[in-house]
Amino acid sequence: MKKIILSLLLALPAGAMAQEADKSVLEVRYRVDYRNNMNDSTLHNDDFALWIGERQSKYFSMRTKRNQEVRDSLQKEGYDSHQMLDALRSGAIPRSGQPYVVMKNWPKEGKMLFLDNVFSDCYGCEDEMYPFDWQLVEGDTVVAGYQCQKAQTTWHGRTWTVWYALDLPYDNGPWKLGGLPGLILSARDAAGDYAMEAQAILKGKGDAIGYANKYEKCTQKDYQSLKRKMAEDPTALLKQRYGNQVKIVSIDSTGKRTEGWIGNTPVFFEIFDKK
Repeated sequence: MKKIILSLLLALPAGAMAQEADKSVLEVRYRVDYRNNMNDSTLHNDDFALWIGERQSKYFSMRTKRNQEVRDSLQKEGYDSHQMLDALRSGAIPRSGQPYVVMKNWPKEGKMLFLDNVFSDCYGCEDEMYPFDWQLVEGDTVVAGYQCQKAQTTWHGRTWTVWYALDLPYDNGPWKLGGLPGLILSARDAAGDYAMEAQAILKGKGDAIGYANKYEKCTQKDYQSLKRKMAEDPTALLKQRYGNQVKIVSIDSTGKRTEGWIGNTPVFFEIFDKK
């Protein structure tokens, strides 16, 4: 397999949001398997991309990106809400993936930003880069055609085992993971809730790396509290925002409609308590 090796200094400083946008020089495509909620033993999957630039990087679902691109195109053609729903049901609009995005060296040097939606609002949680205490472990394997070394860390309630490639000298990886002397191509948590493995390493297309949407800054704990409330019982949260006229109707796989909400406790990358 032909390898792409680009010369890039590790941990180059990031500019502020107002500075010229960074551009991708490397694109890594990962298959992501994840458990969606505590009552779900099935692993779902998604396709993510990691765009790496000279200063910043962006990790996002390619399925979600494609879904939004098609929606935007149909809206420009004049589709109303009913036509959009019909297009979604017919498959004309591809199914979306996970909504979260991880920016590194963003919004400033040395910071990571995790972004996700709770209902219609976007929240952003900042972390320092990189907070992981990596332990190098004996072992090697091949991922996406690259010889990889093994490392482990425990952080915020999860133990991660990763494989990183010294031939790809980027201190980066999927999600928030990074800080090793090579690009992380595979990562799994000990509980089996998450697995991320590179499927392809491509030369970057010069895509602009940034995040233009507005978001509300919050802590990871506050974000998880809102996400949990929305998943387990959104009625109170929605009534607080929109008044008592809010009515929740659940529709099962057969199309049966039931007033109320059958909630599930979501699974998070970071575990702060046992709730």
